Amino acid sequence: MKYLQATTVSIYTNLQPVIASFVAILLGQDFLTWDKPVAAVLVLLSAYIVTVVSAKE
Repeated sequence: MKYLQATTVSIYTNLQPVIASFVAILLGQDFLTWDKPVAAVLVLLSAYIVTVVSAKE
């Protein structure tokens, strides 16, 4: 990760819990409740904001 841009590392780091939740739901080890989609949207929104702000600078 030390050779990647900070925005790329941020996106990968922020997407890990989203992917982990998706896999857990698919495997039947977790249930989909209202807070998981909200958290996923917030994570994706933060990754988008970091990427857009970095691109404008």
